[in-house]
Order: sequence, then structure tokens, then C-alpha cells
Amino acid sequence: MIAPSSSINGTSKDELLEQLIRVCDALRAARHKMHEAAPNGRDYLKPGSFQLAQDEHVARLRRIEDLLREYEQLAEAVSG
Repeated sequence: MIAPSSSINGTSKDELLEQLIRVCDALRAARHKMHEAAPNGRDYLKPGSFQLAQDEHVARLRRIEDLLREYEQLAEAVSG
């Protein structure tokens, strides 16, 4: 992963870090909302559909977690 670097002609280190922190905050908020919207067995009437919905939901959560980890790593690289 290529982290941004601050320079005289570019975005300041503080601003880069603030942008990355805002992305992390938004991803955490999205993750929280996704947990609230988790599949409920009462909403899936076809046999096996609830398990499939749960599997899909977990896969989406993993993608958010992966993105969050990446942005946290970028923030660490910029702050260091």
C-alpha cells in the first residue's frame, strides 16, 4: 500500500491525517449501522435463505473491516 507524503506543494501532514481519520470514523459508523441491519431469521421464509443472507452480510462486514484496516495503516504511516 502506498501512503501519501506531505510536502510544501501538497496537502499538509495534519490535513492528510485528519482526512484519513474521518474515513476511519465513517467506516466504523457504517460497520455499526450494518450490525443494526443484520439479517433477522423472521424475515427469511424460504428454507436456507436466512443462512445465505447471514453469509452475505458477514462477507460485506469483512470488506468494511478490510477497508478500515487499510485506512488505519495509512493513518499510521502518515502520522509516523
